[in-house]
Amino acid sequence: MHAAKQLAKREETLRHAINHKAALKALIQLVTVRNLSYNCSSWPELHALISAVNPAADDLISLSHGSIQKLVSNSFRVHKDMLRRKLQSTPWKLHLSADVWSAPNHKAFLGICVKFVDPDAKEALQALLALSELPGLDGPGSHGGAEQWKLLQHVCMKSWIKSGITQGYPVDLLEAESIEDNNVEGLDDSAGWQSSNPDSV
Repeated sequence: MHAAKQLAKREETLRHAINHKAALKALIQLVTVRNLSYNCSSWPELHALISAVNPAADDLISLSHGSIQKLVSNSFRVHKDMLRRKLQSTPWKLHLSADVWSAPNHKAFLGICVKFVDPDAKEALQALLALSELPGLDGPGSHGGAEQWKLLQHVCMKSWIKSGITQGYPVDLLEAESIEDNNVEGLDDSAGWQSSNPDSV
C-alpha cells in the first residue's frame, strides 16, 4: 500500500513537471527548423525519447497531422506579425536585396531579403520576406527588372514596409510607384539591386 502511494505521488510529480505550452512550442520549432513532416508526432522513436526523459509525458505530443499543421500555421502568422511590427517601428533604414533562385524543374523564384536593426534589442538582423514565383525560366521577361519590381512592390506594400528602404540608395516606395517601365527594366543589372546569398538567410 505504501509503495502504491509512493508510485502515485511520483507520477503526480512527473506530470506537474510537464510544461505543455513549452513542449508544443519546442515541437513546432523542431518541425519547422528541421523541415520535418507533420506525422513526426506519431514516430515511435520520438515518443521513446520523450518517455525516457519523463515517463508521464508519453502522450504529450499525441497529435494528429492536421493539428500539427494548424499549430505550424498559427506559429507562422504570429512570427510574421512580430516581424512586421519590428520593420514598421524601427527608426533606421531598411536594406532590401533580391536574387532570382532557379530550381531544377525550370521554376524561378525571387528571394526578397531585408536587413534591419531591431528597435528593441538594437542589433542587426536579417530575414527572408518572400520567395515569390516568377514565370518559367523559358518564359518571356521572367528575369526582367520590371517583373521583379512588381513582386518587390507587392511584398513591401502588403503592409510589410512602405518606406525607409534602401537598395544601395534611399528610396520611398510610395514615390517609386510612378517610375516608368523603361526606367525599371534595368533594375536587375543595375547597382540598385544587391545580390543576396540564399544560404545567408
